[in-house]
Amino acid sequence: MASKQQVCQLKRNGVTLEVLCKPGTVAKWKEGNLGIDNVILSDDIFKNHTKLERASDQDVETGTGHPRGMAAVEFILQNGEIALTTAERREKVEQRRREILGFINSYYVDPSTNLPHPIPRLETAMESFRYIIDPFRDGSEQALEVVEKMRDVLPIRKNVMEGTLFVPHKYLSQCQGIVKKYCDKGREKYDGKGCTMEIGVIPGNFDRVMAELNKVTHGEHELTFSTATAPKPAAAGSGKGKGAPKRGKK
Repeated sequence: MASKQQVCQLKRNGVTLEVLCKPGTVAKWKEGNLGIDNVILSDDIFKNHTKLERASDQDVETGTGHPRGMAAVEFILQNGEIALTTAERREKVEQRRREILGFINSYYVDPSTNLPHPIPRLETAMESFRYIIDPFRDGSEQALEVVEKMRDVLPIRKNVMEGTLFVPHKYLSQCQGIVKKYCDKGREKYDGKGCTMEIGVIPGNFDRVMAELNKVTHGEHELTFSTATAPKPAAAGSGKGKGAPKRGKK
């Protein structure tokens, strides 16, 4: 018989706190699809629910930073870990698997064709070394680990577009933050007008880079690619062809 409850457990600052929940509801609550009353079986906070041992007020405040009450309960649900049913765990593993394969398909290519490996080929490669997927870890982080193992069974390289970015001095500080967030950066050259820097950007991040550069510079930047034709984002201007400048929206 399926369990009528799940335990959400938080271990923090040396205390253990538990809240009893309806099975399968916490994730929906986190996504904003359920109200808290449809998630918890009660607002009791336990130290050990199997012994019906309630947590002290001091432990609740130590563990959550809130006095006993709904704010503390919500903190536990948001930050605690919940024991998944077999079906829920299988579903989350499959979701992470799709994220991992999608990430690799988007950001890596077959060096012999310069095209992405098809998903079925990536699946076969991944199955060959039996990578254990963690349903609770970020999919992109796990994808980087998978790629390293995949190199032994499949030719693969990161698809990076290399080029130069010119930014006027008045926007340089903010634009350097964008570059640091999304790009690999090489040499920099300064003159009286601004800074020209060598960058490498993954195609999957191209639209984000252009959108954030446009927001900061209002189009007063120039991005020129030397080794690949950049995909044309909605926010980009009319630069065309290999090595053509991609200017921000005026």
